[in-house]
Amino acid sequence: MGQVVRDSRITQIYEGTNGLQALDLVRRKLMADGGADIGALQAGFSELCDRLARCDTVAPKTPTVQALLGKWRKLTAEVLVATPRDPKEIGVISLGYPQYGAYVLLAHLWLQVAGIAQAALDDGSGEVDFYRA
Repeated sequence: MGQVVRDSRITQIYEGTNGLQALDLVRRKLMADGGADIGALQAGFSELCDRLARCDTVAPKTPTVQALLGKWRKLTAEVLVATPRDPKEIGVISLGYPQYGAYVLLAHLWLQVAGIAQAALDDGSGEVDFYRA
């Protein structure tokens, strides 16, 4: 996954500048629906953490991801309050907010991968070395 993240840096120039994409995310996506879509995504992350908290091998990682998710939810609420009052706030937060969300998304995906691997091991997969790695 680390290689994919490193390789994906080239896509930053395909869709326009990072700044324009970040402004678009905050202005037209987050603010347009009052954070409903991001909230649904965050709720899905939380449900996954709750489910994986019952898995002995993955459970120790879930509090960390839940804490990151809680910070992201708080940040989202702060952005939704600040940006309508002062349009300049959009520019201020438009790079940091998406970056933080991306880090939480990456942590969520790693947790999901760990859960899938453990489920395969629990089901008796013959690829033990692969799933343990």
